[in-house]
Amino acid sequence: MKLSAKSLSVGYRDALVSGISFDLEMPSLIALTGDNGIGKSTFLKTLCGLIKPQTGEVLYDDENIQNVSATEISLAAIYLSGSKKIFDGLTIRELMALAENKATLLFSYELSSAQSALIKSFGLEQYTDTRVSMLSDGQYQLAAIAFAISRGVDFIFLDEPFSFLDYKNKKIIFNLLRSLVNKQNKTIIFSTHDYAYLKQCDKIWMIEEKAMREVGFDDLVI
Repeated sequence: MKLSAKSLSVGYRDALVSGISFDLEMPSLIALTGDNGIGKSTFLKTLCGLIKPQTGEVLYDDENIQNVSATEISLAAIYLSGSKKIFDGLTIRELMALAENKATLLFSYELSSAQSALIKSFGLEQYTDTRVSMLSDGQYQLAAIAFAISRGVDFIFLDEPFSFLDYKNKKIIFNLLRSLVNKQNKTIIFSTHDYAYLKQCDKIWMIEEKAMREVGFDDLVI
């Protein structure tokens, strides 16, 4: 599957970022950098249809996202905020039920064998019936990524996944993202202010002065 943008402008009242064009083939791991409030979150939300483009197009396999239903988009792409509030009140078990579109079975849902193996591999087995709000920040990020994997989407957009994490958990999360790209052919775009792992990404996109451009690691001011 291919993700493209043509002359894309994103924002609310006024454009935060304009003139965005790219053709992105799977798989790929992309870091999105830029100052606070510059439009990173708005850009990621626009890519998965949560916010309409001000101008231009977002396309999946050359199909304009505006012509695709929300259900179809949700099967291809997902946006995950760094905030636990996105899954407020839910347990990991209930997240897995939602991933399988079985919301009516939230409280009695039995994990599939694949989901059980996934939760166990992430070290979350003992927290299956723990509310997401009670998890540590590192555990939350793992639970959110497990949700995306179980959902089966090709594109994962992560908003500040390394925020509030210590070095050990940052390394765990990044290695997981790299593995999802290399072994499961996912395309992942994550926003970050942390430059620790940018050299290991396939691309680095920077937003500045209302434009987005691809940069090399040596172009960044650390």
